[in-house]
Amino acid sequence: MTTYQVVRSIIIPATLGRQNCALADTDLLRRHALPPMDSLGAAAARKAAGQLPPYTRIPKRRLPTGMKRRAPYYYVVHAWSRPFMEMVGMLEARFEGQPAEHTYVWLDVFAVPQVSSNHSGFVQEIQRAIWYSVSTLVCFDHAGTVLTRLWCLYEMFYTLISKQCAHALVALTSAPLTVAQRTTLYRKINAGTARCTVKEDKKKLIEHVMGYTRRGLPAISNYIRSGFMLPPYDHAAVYLPAGYEENTGILSCLPCVAPPPPPPPPPVPEHVAMVPEVAEPSVRLPPPSGPDGQRHPQATQHRLSLHERPLRLVMGACNIPHPSKTKTGGEDAFFISAAGRGALGVADGVGSWSSDDGVDPAAYSRDLMRAAAGSLEASGGKMSARMALADAHLTVKHAGSCTGLVGVLPPNSNQLQVLNLGDSGLRLVRGGRLAMATRPQSHAHNMPYQLACPDEPVCDTDSTVQGDLYNIPLEVGDVIIMATDGLYDNVWPEAMLDIVNRVRKCVFVLVCVCVSRKISNTRLMALLSPHLNPIKLLT
Repeated sequence: MTTYQVVRSIIIPATLGRQNCALADTDLLRRHALPPMDSLGAAAARKAAGQLPPYTRIPKRRLPTGMKRRAPYYYVVHAWSRPFMEMVGMLEARFEGQPAEHTYVWLDVFAVPQVSSNHSGFVQEIQRAIWYSVSTLVCFDHAGTVLTRLWCLYEMFYTLISKQCAHALVALTSAPLTVAQRTTLYRKINAGTARCTVKEDKKKLIEHVMGYTRRGLPAISNYIRSGFMLPPYDHAAVYLPAGYEENTGILSCLPCVAPPPPPPPPPVPEHVAMVPEVAEPSVRLPPPSGPDGQRHPQATQHRLSLHERPLRLVMGACNIPHPSKTKTGGEDAFFISAAGRGALGVADGVGSWSSDDGVDPAAYSRDLMRAAAGSLEASGGKMSARMALADAHLTVKHAGSCTGLVGVLPPNSNQLQVLNLGDSGLRLVRGGRLAMATRPQSHAHNMPYQLACPDEPVCDTDSTVQGDLYNIPLEVGDVIIMATDGLYDNVWPEAMLDIVNRVRKCVFVLVCVCVSRKISNTRLMALLSPHLNPIKLLT
C-alpha cells in the first residue's frame, strides 16, 4: 500500500468524527507519543540519543531554544505516492542499533489531522516541528519522487533556511546512486513545476515562500541544489550546465521533438594541462564498506592502519592584493584551522560587484571562509569538505559571489580531502617535482564556477555538488600550495617548483650547520623561527 492508501483506509477511519484530531492523539498511539518537556521520558531520550549534531549559525552557533529540555526527534519527508513500508524500511535502517523506546520521528500522516485534505492551516505547526527536530530525514527513492512534490520541497527548503546547515538535511536511500542517476535527480529539482494536489495548499505555500525569499520558487530550487547532499558525499562532480532547468515551452510538449543534449564540460586550460599527472597521490580511493557490502555515506576517508604514522599539516597563509586594491585588501579570502589535523581554504571574490551598488566584493568571500572554518571546527574536522562548503553556502545571505576551495585532513586519516569549485587550485609538490594539480572549473572564458546567495536576485549561483572532490594520500615532506587563480596565472609551474626547492634546500643547509655546532633544538627554533617558518617541518 502507498502512504496515500494507508491514510484513506486506516488513518481517516480511525479519526473520523473527531474534529482536528490526529492519529497520534488517539488512545491507540498516545503511549508512543513524544514525552512532555522536562519529563523523565524526555531526559531518558536525550541520554539515549547522545550528543546532538552541531549547527552553524551567524553570528554564533547555538541550539534552538528549548532543545535541551525536549526529547530529540527527527522530522520525516516522504512522498505519499510511494509504498508506506519502503519509508518504514529506510527508517529502520537509519536507526539500527538505537533503542526503539527512545527513538521518535515526526510523520505528517500521524501528527496532522487527515480528515480534511486541506493542510494549509497547519503550515506553522509543520514549521515548528522542523525547527525543534534534530534533523530532517528525506526518504529518497531512485526516481526522485520527493523532488516533484511541492510539499516535500518546502519542508526541505525550510529545514535549510531555519537550521542554516546542509548536514541537518539527511537523505535516506536504499542503495548508493550512480553518477548518471545523481545528475538526473539534481536536474529534476524545479519548484516551479512541482505538483501539489490541493490548490489551497499550493497557494499558501507560495505565500510563505514569497515572505521568506526575494526570488520566490527559484530560491527553493537553489537552496535544495546547494544543501541537499545525496550519499555518498565523496561523489564525483555533478555537471549542471547553464539553463539545465526543464523547458516548459511549446517544443517540450511535442513528443517528436527531443531536447538537445547538454554541452560537454569545458576543456582544461593550457597552463594546467601541461602539468604532469601522477596517479598515486590523486587516486580516488573508495571509503570502507560495511558488513552489508554497501558504502557508508559518512565513511569518506580510509582509517589509519596500525603501522601508519599519523601526519599533521603545518600551514601558513599570505594575501597579496593587486596594487590598486591594497587599501581594501583585495577580494580574496582564506582560512587556516587546527580542525582535525589541519584544515584550510581559499576563496576568490568576484570583483565585478562594485561599491556603487553598495556591495563589498570581499565581504562574501571572507564570510564564506569564516563559515566553512566554523563548520569544520564545530565537527572536530570529521565533516567532509563538500559538506563544510555547503554549510557555508547556506549561511552567508548578503550579496556577493566567489569561488571556493576547501581542504581538510581528518583526525583518523592521512588522506587530504579537497573540494574545488571554480578556478582556484591546489598543487602538490612531492620529491622535488609537481605531482598533482586540481582541475579549474569554468562555464566559459573568465566565467568560473562560483557561489552566491541562493536567494540573490541579481545573479544565479552554482552548487557545491558541482565541485570536484579529491582524496589525496599524503606523505611526509609533501608541500601543498593552495591559491586563487591570481597565483597560477602569474607564476608558471617551473618557477613555482624552483621557489619550493630553493626554500627546502635552504632549510636543510641551516639545519645541518646548526646541528654540527651542537646547538640545542630549543635554541635552534629561537634563532630561525622568526626568519624561516618552514623549519618546523623538519624539526
